[in-house]
Amino acid sequence: MSDRRPIKLGRTFASNPARARVNHLRYARYYPKWPLIWTLAVVGCAFLIFEASVWFAILLLPVLVCDLLYWMHIDRYFANGDANPGVIVQLNPTLVAVASDLTKGIGSYPAIKIICTRLQRIDGQRPMPGMHLPTVALYFSIPKIKTPHWASFDPRPIECATADRNILNRVTASFTREQIATLETSVQLLPSLQPGLYRRFDHGWEKVPDFDPSDASGVPTNVPPLIKRVIKMLVPRVDADGNEMGGVPVVLRDAPLGTYLGWNITDGRDLRPAGGQFRPFHKDQNCDYVGGMIPFAKTKAERVATGDPRLSLEERYKNHDGYVAAVTAAAANAVAQGFLLQEDSTALIDLAKASAVLNP
Repeated sequence: MSDRRPIKLGRTFASNPARARVNHLRYARYYPKWPLIWTLAVVGCAFLIFEASVWFAILLLPVLVCDLLYWMHIDRYFANGDANPGVIVQLNPTLVAVASDLTKGIGSYPAIKIICTRLQRIDGQRPMPGMHLPTVALYFSIPKIKTPHWASFDPRPIECATADRNILNRVTASFTREQIATLETSVQLLPSLQPGLYRRFDHGWEKVPDFDPSDASGVPTNVPPLIKRVIKMLVPRVDADGNEMGGVPVVLRDAPLGTYLGWNITDGRDLRPAGGQFRPFHKDQNCDYVGGMIPFAKTKAERVATGDPRLSLEERYKNHDGYVAAVTAAAANAVAQGFLLQEDSTALIDLAKASAVLNP
């Protein structure tokens, strides 16, 4: 049986199970909380049995069962949990960064977990920043919420459970050079070295749950965010009048009366009626929600007086009949290309004839 064979954990598999045997006394030294609780519970029950009544033996049995189940869980944790590479990133306290992928099999969800450890010796040496060590972790999700990735993972240094160099060397050898290189590179990009879970998003690494880019909740820790690449901005090409070129032929575009815009400028005039509640706001600022139109001057003299470089209506159409002819030609082009119905073409031409454009 290969050491890389996955081990099933409930409905999931550990891709690189640690298969480490736990020295219970060593583990209790580094994680003393629950071992101490169960030990005191056993001692307390024994004291009550000898000093008070043998009936307290009824309490001793469930305590012993709970203690046994606890150590069975720890044994399975280090035997079946997924092994991940770790690196010491800080001393006093000793902080270890552990790299993993939270994916459940679809996509990639890189993560870094920084944990605090009480290890005083690693491979017989005092811990130093940059030292690597193997860890083992179980993964968990948020109850009743289905996602393609785990919510987090709980890594623990294997050296907290065993000093067997054969086990430690075997697990360390299971890590690829790519895993180690990714860990070292990712640690350098973290916004901080505070204990917690860090996820890699499109804009860089963020500490979870300080910031959630999916809904912009929380407080970003990576400020300013990492610039991965600059996206070239594409905008429509415009003609000499500032009107967009190409696309579907539109009569209003091919026989224009001004420059048509997809934005507008907020009016600064006070348009409040007597006793009304309306007032100007954001005066002269850009408004993206309402399109605008900048009309052409009627004559050349008018546009020259205002410094308008666009041809006037007279320079374009000469007179009212010229404007109607331009509308007729634009409508015929749209009909020929299949973008305008004949009845709509006729309606547009009738509107042009009835308009006041260059109509004395």
